Amino acid sequence: MNETLAAAISEVETVKGRGDLLLAYDLACEHLKTWPDCEQLKHAGLLALARAGATAHARRLFADWNLGASSNPHILALEARLAKDFALKMQGDGRRAGLLQAASIYQRIHERAPDSYLAINMASLAFLAGEHAQAANLAHSIIAESGGAGAADYWALASRAEANLLLGRKEEARVALVEAMQRPSNAGDRSSTRRQLKLIMAHAGASDNEIAAFLTPLEPPVTVHFLSNGLPGTGWSFSQLSETEMCRRIRQAVAGLRPGAAFGSVGTAAEIVFAEEILSFGAQLELAIPIRQSLLKKVIQANAGDPWATRFEACCSKAHRVVLPSDDPDATDTTQADYAVRFGMGLALLRAQHIDGVAVQVTLADAVRDHSSSHAAVWTSRGRERMKVQLDDLVKPQESAPTLDERLTHALIFGDVLGFSSLEERLLPVFWDKVMRVIGDVADEHRNNVELRNTWGDAVHMVLTDVRTAARISLAVQERLTAVDGRLFERETPPSMRIGAHYGPVFAGWDPVLHHSTFYGRALSKAARIEPIAPPGRVYVTEAFAAILLLETGQEFTCTYVGVVPLAKDFGFFRMYDLVGS
Repeated sequence: MNETLAAAISEVETVKGRGDLLLAYDLACEHLKTWPDCEQLKHAGLLALARAGATAHARRLFADWNLGASSNPHILALEARLAKDFALKMQGDGRRAGLLQAASIYQRIHERAPDSYLAINMASLAFLAGEHAQAANLAHSIIAESGGAGAADYWALASRAEANLLLGRKEEARVALVEAMQRPSNAGDRSSTRRQLKLIMAHAGASDNEIAAFLTPLEPPVTVHFLSNGLPGTGWSFSQLSETEMCRRIRQAVAGLRPGAAFGSVGTAAEIVFAEEILSFGAQLELAIPIRQSLLKKVIQANAGDPWATRFEACCSKAHRVVLPSDDPDATDTTQADYAVRFGMGLALLRAQHIDGVAVQVTLADAVRDHSSSHAAVWTSRGRERMKVQLDDLVKPQESAPTLDERLTHALIFGDVLGFSSLEERLLPVFWDKVMRVIGDVADEHRNNVELRNTWGDAVHMVLTDVRTAARISLAVQERLTAVDGRLFERETPPSMRIGAHYGPVFAGWDPVLHHSTFYGRALSKAARIEPIAPPGRVYVTEAFAAILLLETGQEFTCTYVGVVPLAKDFGFFRMYDLVGS
């Protein structure tokens, strides 16, 4: 293996290890353009995708990339891992059968190449499927083969802890787990172990409190979302003494949280200081800024001078990722700031979900106009933790700049029916009555949240007040279309739609041609470019939609990562998710 390829594999593994699963998959795909036959890159990318919950997509790629033909038992074992993940999404007899099937795959590989990793997974799957005697026999063998104290690495000790837990030996399991944490490991490894042990304990009837207490050694780092009360470009009026005190309070808050990653913006002094402290602590910084970086720098420069503009630029350059939810350069529209904040909140929740951890919101409360209360209400509405770093006594009140008419953020849907253009003319009335009526009926059921609906031919466009309504409509349309008899259109299969959805700021206005209210803006153009690349029968959504959906609805829906996808008509490359019901 040459050094360049080794460095590429190491990069993917490092990113996966710290819990940035989507980037790990993206990097693997990017490196595979150079080394298309590298099994290690394929394995690392698919394992990241699997840990992110994109089971179906990972299974398709496992087959497409022909990893079943590998001679490496750990690469082959990914098939069993994906079969287990798929089974865990099921209930009853189907779940048990799926778990046993996954165990049989591990066994087949283990018979060819005996390995403790394969054996412990066989044992745990047997236990979860109710085959407790078989699980116990395997667990005894694993403990006997692993030897006494002083096992070499994290995984050997984690396997011993898991085997003891299968036998009901919680104290022995705890000792092995504590010892495992003294060995080199990463957040990704620990989150994988944590999920596995949680499954076993829940199956054994342990309470949530018992599980939490036992898994304390594996507790993942906190993911933080931070925001200031002030709008971008405000909150700069304070003395040098006050700045020193602000830094002290923020440093104390960061040290107390001990975060692994932080998401937010850097449009105010407090946010810049918080970002600096995150970087000094050694945590990962991800920024969602409301306007282009160069323009935001000019706003800061005009309001606070060159030193703060330089510090802003340094934070952006050291950040792991700087996301621009909307590329609109309008610095006076407060909708842009609100949109970026909500996007960052959702991204923080996605990261915490990927490492089986918790997310905490930190409000940097100064004395300018409070633009954070609505965000805090959304955050805490589902019991999420929030803390405030009080800065009221340090920053002098100042007037916010006047704003133009504000836009509103809405959920946007575009869809069309596959094969419509090839329908014979005589079948169009039937299509209109059977297919388009289904879509109309679903929209009617949510009419209070439908701001606009439009159609032409087989195409459908809707503007909704919120992402929950958009998700419900999209999934309901796809489900109900499967019940339409394809023979009505002289086809063997039911009609199928491609649906794309986005969430972003749009203008509400009056259509001078059609003489009714309408919506317009670049976000609509982006949403329209998603539908052509969505597979039939599926709903593809943007990262903004997925993030806001998790923020506002919790686990009501599931958005599984697809990858960085080129949109239609050369509109650019964007992270895309597949929306399914939970």
